[in-house]
Amino acid sequence: MLHLSKTIIPYFYRMMELKRTGATMLFCAGVLLLQPAHILDAQENIAAARAMNPGSKVSISGIVSNGDELGTIRYMQDESAGIAVYSEMLKDVKRGDSITVSGTLKDYENLLEIDPVSSFHIHSSGHEPSPLELSPSQFKEEYEGMLVRVKAARFKSTGTFSRRAYSFEASGEPGQVYINDQGSPLIGMAIPAGTVDLTGALGAYRDRYQLLPRDVYDIQPPGRIRILGLVSCGEINNGGFSLSWETDSAGSTALLYGRSPELELGLLSVPGSSTTHQISLNGFRPSELLYARAFSVRENDTAWAPRGTYMTGSNSTGEIRVLFNRAIDESVSLALLEPEYVAGNLDDELITCIEAAEESIDMAIYNINDTRLASITGALNRAHNRGVRVRVVYNKDSYPVGVGSLHSAIGKIASPQALYPDYGIMHNKFIVIDARSEDPDRPLVWTGSTNLTENQIKVDPNNVIVIQDQSLALAYTMEFEEMFGSGGSQPDPDNARFGPDKTDNTPHDFLIGGRPAELYFSPTDGTNSHIIHAINSATSTVDVATMLITRPDIASALIAARRKGCEVQIIIDDSDQHGKAVLKQLLAEEGIVVKKHKGDGLLHHKYMIVDQNMAEKDPLLLTGSHNWSNSAELRNDENTLIVHDQGVANAYFQEFSARFRKGIPLGEDRHNTGHFTAIEVFPNPASSHFSIRKPADAGLSHIGLCDQTGREVAHWQEQREGSYTLPALPAGYYILQLRFKDLSRYSTPLLIE
Repeated sequence: MLHLSKTIIPYFYRMMELKRTGATMLFCAGVLLLQPAHILDAQENIAAARAMNPGSKVSISGIVSNGDELGTIRYMQDESAGIAVYSEMLKDVKRGDSITVSGTLKDYENLLEIDPVSSFHIHSSGHEPSPLELSPSQFKEEYEGMLVRVKAARFKSTGTFSRRAYSFEASGEPGQVYINDQGSPLIGMAIPAGTVDLTGALGAYRDRYQLLPRDVYDIQPPGRIRILGLVSCGEINNGGFSLSWETDSAGSTALLYGRSPELELGLLSVPGSSTTHQISLNGFRPSELLYARAFSVRENDTAWAPRGTYMTGSNSTGEIRVLFNRAIDESVSLALLEPEYVAGNLDDELITCIEAAEESIDMAIYNINDTRLASITGALNRAHNRGVRVRVVYNKDSYPVGVGSLHSAIGKIASPQALYPDYGIMHNKFIVIDARSEDPDRPLVWTGSTNLTENQIKVDPNNVIVIQDQSLALAYTMEFEEMFGSGGSQPDPDNARFGPDKTDNTPHDFLIGGRPAELYFSPTDGTNSHIIHAINSATSTVDVATMLITRPDIASALIAARRKGCEVQIIIDDSDQHGKAVLKQLLAEEGIVVKKHKGDGLLHHKYMIVDQNMAEKDPLLLTGSHNWSNSAELRNDENTLIVHDQGVANAYFQEFSARFRKGIPLGEDRHNTGHFTAIEVFPNPASSHFSIRKPADAGLSHIGLCDQTGREVAHWQEQREGSYTLPALPAGYYILQLRFKDLSRYSTPLLIE
C-alpha cells in the first residue's frame, strides 16, 4: 500500500496514467506520491461514502471508468473504492473524466449508487484508470464499482451478444458478464469461441456480481490475431455460398466444414495472408444444410469464429404474398409487388394453404381460437385425416381454446409456464407446410404478426407474409422441432427447448427468388442487434408500425437515423403504456414524427420499412412476432424476418401509409411553444451566477450548461425560477439549455466572464 497525504492508495491506483491536471506529484525514496487537488473538494472519499446508509447525502470525487457505452450509468473510483452514479445529468461525462458528484445514496437491487444526483462538476479529462486484476471468486463488495480485469476467461454461449447476462469461466471459477442495452458497441458482436481477457466495471445485481465490458477492446483474445465482427454469408446459390470475415491483423484464410456439427468434411483454405478473408463452398445440393467454422492463423496464434449454420439456396419459385386485414393506400404503390387487402378473411387464406398441404403442417402459434371464424382447427383435422402430419407448438399461458378442438392424434406441446425473469411466452405465429417435399415448389412459410383469433383476424391491424421457399421452410422447421423436441409425429417433452434454453442453431441468410433475406429467432439469435443494424442501414427513410417500443437502444438508433438526415415516421398503438420513457425520448428529437393508432382494435404490427423509395440502396422490410421489448429479446420465443427487396418494402409501405395518414400526432408543436417569448436569462454576461425568469405555467424539467462542442459541463437539479450559482469554468461562450415538462426546449448563449 502507498500512503499519500492522509490517503491510502492501493497498488493498482499507482498504475493509472499520470496525466493529472491540477495534481501534485512527488517522488520520495523511489515512491510516487500523488495528490489530485480536486479530491480535497469532496466531503468523503468513496470508501467513506460506501460505509454510509442508503438515503445519506454524499459528495465525492473520482475518475470515471465508462461513458455512454453502458447507458445512463457511470462508474467512478478514487484511491479508496468505486461506486455507481445513475443520472441523465451525466450523459456527457466520458471515460477518464475527473468529476465531483453530489447526491443521495441508493441501494438498487444490491448495487450501491448515487441516485438522484443534485449536482456534478467535470474538473479535467484523460485520466482513465488501469484495471485491477481479479478472479471471479474475488468479485466482492470492496471492489464493486471499480474497473477490473479477468484473465483467460471462456464464454459458455455462442452466437452474438445482445442485451443480457452471459456466463463465463476463468481459473475454474464461474462468473457473469452483463451487456448493457443502451447503445453498447458490443451488441451484435460475435461471442468469442476461445479464451479472452475481460475488462469492465464491476457491477452487482441481486445475488451476484457482474462484469460490465464497455467495448470490443474489453474482450481481448490473448493472441496476435482477432476476428472482427461476424462471419457473413453471401453469394448464395442453389449449390453453395461464400463466407467472409475480417481480422485485425493479416493471417491465413481457412475453415472446417461438414454436413453435421462435427465438421466431418474437413478443411478448406485459400493461399495468402490478408485481413479480409473469403472462401466459397460449392458443389452441394439445393436447400442443403451445412456447418462451418472459419479461422485465421498468424504465426503461432489462431483466431476462431464460432461454428455457424448455413444453407444453400433453393430451387423454389421464391413467390411472396403480402396480406393485410386493413385497407391499404394504393396511391403510393410502385407497382412492383402488390399487397392483398383481404379484410377480415385471413382465416380463409390460411385454410386455403392448409387444404393444399400434402405431407406436413407445423404450426407454432401463441393463440388459436376460431370461434366465429372459419374453422382453422377443422382444416387441420381434415389434413390429419387425409394423412398429412400435423404438429402444433402453442403457448401455455394464453389458454388457446382451439388446441382442444384438434384431433387427439395430432402432436401437440405447450410452452413452459412463464417464470420471470427466465422465461416468458411462446409468441410465434408461423406455419410451415410441406417443408421436406421432393417438389421444391411446394414448401410454404406463413408468418407475420397475426394470432388466430377473431379480434386479431377481423379487427386488429395485422400483417401476414407468405413465402414459397424450401430453404426458408427448412430453417423454420429446425426451430419448430427444437421446441417440439422431436423430428417425429409426437413431441418429446424431455428434449424440448424453449426460450433461453434453445441455441443459435439455424441458418440466418437466404436468397428467396433473387431477394436476400435474413431470419432470426429469439431469444438466442440477438434479434435486437439485427433490428438496430437494419435501422442503421437507412439512407433516406425509416417507417415503423409497431404495437410498442420499450427499448432505449432502438430509440437511440432511430434518433441517429434522423440526425444523419433520414425521414423517420412511427405509428404505435395507443395502449402502449410501458414505453413512455422511450416515447418521450423519441418525441424530444426534432424531426421524428410519432403518431398513435386511430380506429378500432389494437395496432398489432411489428414491422419496419427502410429506404422503400431508394432502389439503388438497400430497401428492406422487417416483420414477424418480435415486439421491440426486453421480453421479446430476452425471454420469449419469437421470429423475425428481414427481406431485402424494394417490392416487398413498398407493399408494406402501402399499408403503413394508410395507418399513418389516419394516426393521431403526438407531441405536435413541441419545439415551438409560446413559453419562449417570455423567458429571460440574466445577467448575460455572467460571472458567478445567473437567473431565470419564466411564465408560471412553464414547468422546467432540465437545466444544463454546454460548452461550444455541445458537451454538458454543468447541470442543476433545482428546476425553478430564480438564481443559479455557476461552477468555476474558463471564461467564454456557453449554451444554456432548458427543457420543459411539455417536451419543449429552449437554448440561449451565455457568456461567462
